[in-house]
Amino acid sequence: MGGGSQANISGTAKIYQLPFSMPYRHAAQVSGTPSLLPQGWQQRSSYIAMQTTELCYLGHSRAAETHLNGLMKFLDIYCPLGMSSPAEPSNATELSIRYIMLTYLFISICKSRVRVELVDVGEDTTPEVMAAMHDRYKVEAGGIDLKLRSMELLPYFFAPLSSMRGFRDIDPFPVIDCLLSLTDISQLRGPATDEKCVQQLLWLEGTAVKLVVASIETHIESMPGQSDKHHKEKSSDSMKSSWSGLFIAAELYVHQVLGLWTLDAPLEVKFHFHILGYLSWDLDKSDSCLEAGSAAASNFWFWKTFVGAFSLARHIETDRQVVLYPLRRQFIKLIYKWSEATGIKTWEEAREVLVSIVWPKSAFVHGFILALLKTILYRACKMVAIHPVHQPGAPIDLLARCPDLLIVSILETLPKHDLCSVSRLNKRYHALADAVLYNTVQWLKPELHLIFSQSLSRRPRRGSAIEEVKLAYPASELTRLISDTLEPMNSVSQTISTMSNLKTLDIAVPVGLLKSIGNLFNGPFDLACLQSCTLFYQDEDDQYWDLQENIHIFTHPTLETLVIKRAKLDDRGFEPIERPHNTALKTLHLIECDINDDTLSDVLMFPEALKEFVLTQREEPEPELEESSSSIRDYMMALKEQCHSLETITIDFPMLASGRALALREFVNLKTLRLNWDYQLFGKSTKKPRLHSVGLPPELETLEFFNPLGTDEEVTDLLASAIQSLHITCRKMKELIVLVEETEIPKEVLEAIKSQSQLRLSVIGGEEDRDDPE
Repeated sequence: MGGGSQANISGTAKIYQLPFSMPYRHAAQVSGTPSLLPQGWQQRSSYIAMQTTELCYLGHSRAAETHLNGLMKFLDIYCPLGMSSPAEPSNATELSIRYIMLTYLFISICKSRVRVELVDVGEDTTPEVMAAMHDRYKVEAGGIDLKLRSMELLPYFFAPLSSMRGFRDIDPFPVIDCLLSLTDISQLRGPATDEKCVQQLLWLEGTAVKLVVASIETHIESMPGQSDKHHKEKSSDSMKSSWSGLFIAAELYVHQVLGLWTLDAPLEVKFHFHILGYLSWDLDKSDSCLEAGSAAASNFWFWKTFVGAFSLARHIETDRQVVLYPLRRQFIKLIYKWSEATGIKTWEEAREVLVSIVWPKSAFVHGFILALLKTILYRACKMVAIHPVHQPGAPIDLLARCPDLLIVSILETLPKHDLCSVSRLNKRYHALADAVLYNTVQWLKPELHLIFSQSLSRRPRRGSAIEEVKLAYPASELTRLISDTLEPMNSVSQTISTMSNLKTLDIAVPVGLLKSIGNLFNGPFDLACLQSCTLFYQDEDDQYWDLQENIHIFTHPTLETLVIKRAKLDDRGFEPIERPHNTALKTLHLIECDINDDTLSDVLMFPEALKEFVLTQREEPEPELEESSSSIRDYMMALKEQCHSLETITIDFPMLASGRALALREFVNLKTLRLNWDYQLFGKSTKKPRLHSVGLPPELETLEFFNPLGTDEEVTDLLASAIQSLHITCRKMKELIVLVEETEIPKEVLEAIKSQSQLRLSVIGGEEDRDDPE
C-alpha cells in the first residue's frame, strides 16, 4: 500500500480505490491551521477521523495515533472534562462521539496487529512492516476480502445525515457474536501463557475485522431515515440498544475485561472519561427496560452498566485518576437501580447474568479481578457509596462526605506541611492533595526537572494538576549536568506538554533548550489552557536568542499575556500559510529585544484585541542592534494593527527618534502613553520646516516621559502649545508625569499646565510628587 487515494493490494486481480479521496498528510498539517478544517464540530471530527482510518488501513499506526490525540484535545476544547452531558445530545454530537470511538477501535486493532511481529518504528512505515501487514491478511479468515468489505462500508459511516430524526436502536447480536469469539480466544491465555499465541489466534479467526464490519453495519442500521425493511428483527424479546451505548461497552469489554487491544496498555484518561460519561447518560436514558418485564433486555442493560463500572474501577485502582472519581457514584447508582428492579443482591446471581450475555469465566479465578468484581456489586447492593453506615462508637470522618471539589478548596487553605500530612491519610486524600501540592512547580536546577519527569512517567495524572511552572537556572547548571554524563534535557517539551491544565509558564533557562521548548508551540493543541508565558533563554556570551525558533508562541489561541526577554526577531516572520487569526493575546512585553518592525507588524495582526504593549531597550544596547529600527514612527506604524483596542503603550527605548511628530488619533482607546523623550512624541528639530503637528489620542488620560524635558527648545514650545489646547484635542487627559534631575521643568510648560485645571503634574526625582506646579 502507499499514500494517496489509490492502493494496489497484492494477492487480488483487481485494483481497489479507497472509498474517499484523502491524500496522506502529516499529522501536523491536519492539526495545523484551522482553515484546513471544515466549519462545525461534527465536520471537523469527521475530517480527522477519516484521516485516521486511512492511516490505519495504510499501516501508519504512529501517525494515526497522533491524529487521535489531536481529536481528543479538540474534543476537550468543546467539551472540557467535568462538563455535564447535555439533556439530549444533537445528531451532530452523536455522530462526533461515534467518529471518536470508531477511530479508537481502528488504532487499537492496527497496533495489536503489528505488535506481534515488529515494533512500530515511526512515521515512515518500513517495507518490513508493510510485508508483515500483508502476510497477516493472507492467513486471516476471509483474507483480504473481509478487509476490503470494511473499506467499502466506510463512506456510509461518514455519510451526512439524510434526516433530522433521532437515531434508531439496533439489534446487538452481531456485535455480541464477535465479542463471544474474542472471549473464547482470550480464555486460552493463562497467567504464564505467551501473548503471541493469543494474538496469532485473534487474527487467524478474523474476529477483529469482523467487529469493525459489524460496527459499521449496525451504525448504518441505526441511521435516521432508513426504511423499516433495512432493520433486521433477529431478537423477539426487545433486546435492543443504542449504537453508541453498545459500541462503548464493547470497546471497554475488549480492552479492559479481555485485555486484547494494545496488550493491556491503559486507556487514555480523557478518552475514558468522555466515553464513560456518554455511556452513563445513555444507560440512564434507557433504564425503562428495567420495568418492561423483559429479562433479556434487563440483563443486557446490566451487562453494559457493569462493563462501564468495571472499566472505571480498574482504571482508578491501577492509576488513581482523580478526574474519574465523579463517575463512580453514577455507575454505582445505575447498578443499584438494576438490583432493586430485579431483586438480585448476591454476586453469584449477578455472575450468571454476566455470563449469559458475554463474560470470560477465567476472570472469576484471578484474585485481583474477582475482588474488583465483588466490590463493585457489593457497593451497589449495599449502597455503601450513597448511604454509608456508621457503627456506634467508631470515629466519623465528616470531611469524607464532602464532594471532591469542596475538599480541594479546603485543602488549598492549608500550609504545605499540613497538606503533606493529610495526603498520607488514605488514597482518596492523597489523590486530592496532589491537586493542590502540584498546582505550582518550580525547577531551579536541571536535576529537579529530571526527577520530576521520572515521577510524571510513573504517575501521569499529576501532570493535569499543575497550573503553574517556572524553569529558572543558569547555563552553568546545564553544562555541569551534561558533564556528569546525565542525558541533556531534550525531553523538556514532552514533560511540559503532559500538563494539560497549565495556565502559567515561566521559562528562564540556557539557550541550549531553545529548540526543545519551541516544540511546545508548533501545534495548536498543546497547552490548551495556557494564559501567561514568559520566555528568556540565557546565552553565556549575553547574545540575543533567536525568537524565530519559538515564533509560533504568537499563534497560541488561549494565551493572554506574553513576556519575551532579550530575543532577536528578523524579517522572516511567518509563512503565509502559517498565519492564524483571532488569538486571545491582551498583553505583550518585549524586554530588551532586537525586533524588526515589519515582523512586529505581522505578529500584531493575530490578536483580536491587544490591550497593553511594552517595548524596552538599554540606553546603550549590547550587543549592537541588527534588526531594530531607529525611528519610533516605524514601531507606531506597526502598532496601528491594534489601534482599535490598545489602552496602554510603553516604549522605553532611548535611541529611538524621528524628524516627524507621531500621528496617534487612530488609537481611539489609548489611555496611557509612556515614552523616553518629548521629541519622540513631537519629532526632533531639523533645518526643514515642520509640516505635521502631533495628533494625541482622543481618550488619552496619562502621558509620561522617562527622561527630562527641555532638551530641544522647539519641542518644548510645541509641548507647551499642545498642553494649552488639551481642552480641544484631548479633553480627558488628567495626568502628566515627568522626570526631574539636574534641570528643572521648563517654565513655559509649567505655565501651560496651570491653564488646564483638570491636569495633574507628577514629578519623579524630586522630593515628592506635586499637585501644584509651583
